[in-house]
Amino acid sequence: MEKKESWHQRNPEKIAKIQKRYYEKNKEQASLRSKAQNLRGKLSYLALTKPQKKKIDKQVERLLQNNA
Repeated sequence: MEKKESWHQRNPEKIAKIQKRYYEKNKEQASLRSKAQNLRGKLSYLALTKPQKKKIDKQVERLLQNNA
């Protein structure tokens, strides 16, 4: 049995257009969400122990090298 593609899979350009339109209407809210997410990440990182921080730092470096 063949799996059907969803509307989202068939229309990625329309999804991008809708997302951009939503972002343009809600720039301030999007900025606040981004800042909140950033602060949550910083606070979570501060709560880690030194060995956990080292492990996370290595993973981040590896991800940045793969994406560069």
